[in-house]
Amino acid sequence: MIDSGVKLKIVIVEDDYFQLKLLSEKFSMLGYKDITAFDDGPTALAHMTHTNSDSTVVVLNLEKIVRGKANLLQKLKIVRFTGAVILVSKTGKRRVQSTAARSSPFGLNLAGHLKRPVQLEKLERILNDFSTQIGLAISGGRQHRYSAERLSQAIEAGELCNVYQPKILLISFSSVVMIGSSVSVKIHEVS
Repeated sequence: MIDSGVKLKIVIVEDDYFQLKLLSEKFSMLGYKDITAFDDGPTALAHMTHTNSDSTVVVLNLEKIVRGKANLLQKLKIVRFTGAVILVSKTGKRRVQSTAARSSPFGLNLAGHLKRPVQLEKLERILNDFSTQIGLAISGGRQHRYSAERLSQAIEAGELCNVYQPKILLISFSSVVMIGSSVSVKIHEVS
């Protein structure tokens, strides 16, 4: 279970009350406290215009987007949404690919797709990946500040490890384009 001091904000947009409750419960099971649920897009957008979106994850019902609500993706860009979007659906790959292609021109960070019933492990993996991307420690990890002397010792002892996180653009499930990468340096601590 993830540490309950998680800093991500979760916004769920789902018109099916039962699914909305299920998704809220999944996030709660992972230790998230800042969960806001909406049954319509306009209210969710109004909420997001008044909040910092860097650490916000928006969970959208893919079927709702496909049924003529694709402008919700465009409106997320208009409100300068910089967080992540997770799509939830009961559909297959084609619809996900189509929506990923539609969200690409808006510059949205499509963090992942969850198929119903939502698997807790996959949801946790997507959230951890996004969290790593924005620099939050949500898995109980601690942030440390090291002195120049300690850093020098770590370099000499070979204790440093580079961690590369590719940034990709999903064109289809068989075609992915790497559009950049981020690098972090970790020191292996000896207990």
